[in-house]
Parts: sequence; structure tokens; C-alpha cells
Amino acid sequence: PNGVAVSATQWRNTSPGDQGYYGYFNTTTTNGSAGWRITEPTAGDGLLYQWSAAMAGSTAERAQGICPRGWHIPSDAEVMYLEHGQGMAISEQIKNNTWRANAANQGAPGNKLRSEGTGQTNASGFSALLSGYRNVDGTFHNIRRDYSYWTSSQQNTTRAFDRFLVTNNRGVYREVGDKARGISVRCLKD
Repeated sequence: PNGVAVSATQWRNTSPGDQGYYGYFNTTTTNGSAGWRITEPTAGDGLLYQWSAAMAGSTAERAQGICPRGWHIPSDAEVMYLEHGQGMAISEQIKNNTWRANAANQGAPGNKLRSEGTGQTNASGFSALLSGYRNVDGTFHNIRRDYSYWTSSQQNTTRAFDRFLVTNNRGVYREVGDKARGISVRCLKD
């Protein structure tokens, strides 16, 4: 994505910080100690990216990043528009580092955005796959259980906003995540 080849050693590094690394979820050893996947664990899972890799080195909101021409990494506000369209109240959208719209009467946006997992309806057509994530310590977690994706909105030099969906949960978690994590990316058409 950023023109820099990433090696198995780099992707398994236990504390590299956000170096622009990316790779596949490691199903050989989820602790990151061995193995190097060269293909997706499941078709469509895609790569996991540290924030600077997803953004292709840019720090501007709505940057093209790794997206094709005519597309961009959505901002935190653009993701809020999507969530509102799935029934999330504005009062829920502004909450941070918590599950939002998780009560039965709040539209179940997490279910509407997922195409797999318990409770999913994919009513939005967003088709989130539960592709797991790479933690900052080089370990891999929760494939077929969790889906996280970056926004182009950063809080500071080490943290950016992301979203988190999990099987069997109606809500959407909005957090300020460490940019060194490896998570998914969704592109939005300009």
C-alpha cells in the first residue's frame, strides 16, 4: 500500500509503533511468534493495516490513503452519517470508548453492518466481515468474532478514531485506537 515491502519480522514485531506495516491475520500462531501468511485467511478478509499504512503517509481527513482513485478513507463524521442511517441516535454517536446504540430499541446498527456473526442482518449492505485484528504487541485476536476499521480522523500523533463490531452485539464501538494496531479499512467513494 505505501510502496514499502513489509517482512514477516516486521509484522511480528512486538512493539514497533506505527511504522506503516500491514499484512494478513496470522492464523498459524496468533501470538505472532511464527508463520507468515501470504494469503487471506478467508476470502474477502483483506489486509490489516497500521494507521499510517492505511493513510499512505497522509494525516489529512478524507485522504485517499490506500483507496483507489476516486475513493478515500472516511472521516469519523462520515462514519457517523452511516451509523445514523442505520438508526443510531445523534446522542449515541458522540459517545467515545463505549458501545453505542446497543439497546434493543436503538436500531441495532452493529447487526445491520455485519454480514456474518450472531444477530447479523447486513440490512445496510455494508457487509462487514469479522476479520480480527493485530494488537500493538504483535498478537492476533478474534478472527470470525471482531471487525475493526480505521477512519481518517486522528486524535493525536499516536491515536486515531476507529470502529469496532463484534458478533452477538447490536451496537458499534467508537474508540480512539493506537495507530500501531493492525485493523481493516473501508473506502468511501468521493
